[in-house]
Amino acid sequence: MDSRGFSAYAPLFPTFAAVLASAGVPVSNMVGFIDGKLWPIARPVRSQGVYFSGHKRCHSVKIQGIVFPNGIQPWAYGPVHGSRHDAFVLMCRIQ
Repeated sequence: MDSRGFSAYAPLFPTFAAVLASAGVPVSNMVGFIDGKLWPIARPVRSQGVYFSGHKRCHSVKIQGIVFPNGIQPWAYGPVHGSRHDAFVLMCRIQ
């Protein structure tokens, strides 16, 4: 994760959009992708069900953010409980 703010990359947005358009992305002003990461953690003593991801079968926390075409993730939202769906994490961030 990059320590600079999201707006520090604003001058590069036209370049990112051009790169994605040349790769065949049908949205002309898209500058990045939403990506998430599930971080496994040790089994907690309390609230095990909250942190357990049934999909990955481990206790975990999640983060989610935008990743630019150059691989940089300028900010991330989270951590949230590993049992939460990615769409829930996205909606929490939007609200």
